[in-house]
Amino acid sequence: MKITSLAGVLLALGLLAAGPSALAQETTDAAAAPTQRIAAVPFAALPGVESDLCFRFWSGVMDQLEAAEVELLASGVLAKTARNTAYPLTGVVDDGLAETATLLDADWVLGGTLEPVEGKVRAQGVGYRASDGTYVRTPTYTIEEGERDKAVSEMSAFLVGLVLTGDPRPSQPRDVARDNAVVSAGLHLQAGLESIDPAVADTEAAAAVATLSAYIAAATPPFPVGSLGDLLRSALVLRPAYVDAVVALGELHLVRGATSDALAAFQWASELAEGGDSAAILANAYQRLGRYDAALEVVTAAMEAGKNTPELHNIMGLLYWRHLDDPVNAAAAFQEAIALDPAGEASLPARFNLSSLMLTQGQADEALALLDEALVTSPNDANVHFNRGLALHTIARRDENADQLVMAMDEYAKALELDPTHAKAHCNTGVLLAQMGDLEAAVTHYLAAIAGDSSLTVAYRNLAIAYEGLEQYAEAAQMWRDYAGLEGVDPARAQEALDRAEALQPSA
Repeated sequence: MKITSLAGVLLALGLLAAGPSALAQETTDAAAAPTQRIAAVPFAALPGVESDLCFRFWSGVMDQLEAAEVELLASGVLAKTARNTAYPLTGVVDDGLAETATLLDADWVLGGTLEPVEGKVRAQGVGYRASDGTYVRTPTYTIEEGERDKAVSEMSAFLVGLVLTGDPRPSQPRDVARDNAVVSAGLHLQAGLESIDPAVADTEAAAAVATLSAYIAAATPPFPVGSLGDLLRSALVLRPAYVDAVVALGELHLVRGATSDALAAFQWASELAEGGDSAAILANAYQRLGRYDAALEVVTAAMEAGKNTPELHNIMGLLYWRHLDDPVNAAAAFQEAIALDPAGEASLPARFNLSSLMLTQGQADEALALLDEALVTSPNDANVHFNRGLALHTIARRDENADQLVMAMDEYAKALELDPTHAKAHCNTGVLLAQMGDLEAAVTHYLAAIAGDSSLTVAYRNLAIAYEGLEQYAEAAQMWRDYAGLEGVDPARAQEALDRAEALQPSA
């Protein structure tokens, strides 16, 4: 860390936090709440500093707070622009932190300052302690070329450690995709807050939520979520009845395993929505949480009341398939959803689910035809390309057709291009590579599959077999043991795996 001094600089533009204390704080399904109530706000920046850094540093602080024993408060409205101010930057930040502490009844509020210095950026973290009105400041950090992520991690860790214990915390690597989502959403919200046009504020809130929803859908859990939740709540300040923002909050809670919070968010979203959308939101939440009877009750009641949407029929198909073990009626429900929107995106989930059902029933040709239709409306959907690859893979094995194997590999590659973390696409690519004799490349994909989905049992098994083929017996033995310990592995297969591991590498 390079230490310099922070001079008093006149403020042209600064970011402050303010928000109604009535907004609900983020909760978890954990036990007792910690005693320290802490909030964080974006760093304030002078002209010449990229505005995205304000949100990157805030996201870093939120990550560190989430890993600490504190009660993390949502700040509501994240930032507002301070115009025509002639006070030093530090003074404006201090006032903003104190104001936020009062609004949120926080013990601490953390933020910081960013200023341009000789073509670089100088950062300083600031913490306000409400109990005695004092401020804690970190040394300044001059960000060298190419060290932005390092600066965010080190400064954030230093600030949080300093205010909690007096000692720096260990820094952590940045999740670049999440940081980019935070920055994009934060800038949209800032633009919405600055606008006096309600239509512009509404558009910016929608853009922020769309960015965050896309990240939540693509990210591999677990990951820090405090900053994402705070941004979604801020979107709701701009647009209080925004169903998509509440649904995204529910998705966020699902990712982090907070099922009661997730259900509460989905119930709230269903109250905000209308007609069939309301029932679909709640039923989808119930079926994803494994409460199939409740989901079936919601869908049935909605249909009896005259609601007839692709979303409801798609959920009914899932319930017939997964809960009632009735593939015939499941297929009929998916087909009804498609018929209601034959050329639109609303039927895409049903097309995908019906293709998956067909593949389990050995109907690979029919599934492929259905997926060809899906590509017309959704050419950039990774799951559609994965299922096309799976259908082609199945047909190629049945017909012993090498050309279709190549086509399957191309589809898996397209799925991975669109979603590099797609675990099943990595796993099936590994299978094809192993069949071609390239075990080392297969191992790379199996490892990527496990990194993307640590519960994907077939990837562990295939990886163990590949290690054996490479005569890496210690690695193979360990992978067999890992496979045997996975939830969902049949006890007989688990024992076979342990026996295989013992044969490869006897226990001491």
